[in-house]
Amino acid sequence: MPVRGVRRRYLRFSVVTNIELTDAEVNDVIKNSVKELYGLKGLAKTDPSLIEYDSKKMNGIIRCNNEELRTMRAAIAYITDIKGAEAAIHVSRVSGTIKTLKRKEAPIKLKSELQENVN
Repeated sequence: MPVRGVRRRYLRFSVVTNIELTDAEVNDVIKNSVKELYGLKGLAKTDPSLIEYDSKKMNGIIRCNNEELRTMRAAIAYITDIKGAEAAIHVSRVSGTIKTLKRKEAPIKLKSELQENVN
């Protein structure tokens, strides 16, 4: 009997704040937000984990359980300050794979730009 693994969702997010943050700080803030809203059981069910974070661009990818996507988005929206400074985290895109999420992130070239490259 085949057993399917846990389905995941990947969220592309950006952090809006005046201070510079490390990936460990962002990971802790997101996990603490889930824990505050839904407790340890909710944290275990959501299973958030930071996949990547770019401290210069202040954006990254976080993974969560497929069935707890709404929980994850609510917990991210709940964040209003980080280390005492005003902050917000915005989710820009959700995908089932990291590959698709990164491909959709790439800048879209206009048709006119493509024609210029050919000539």
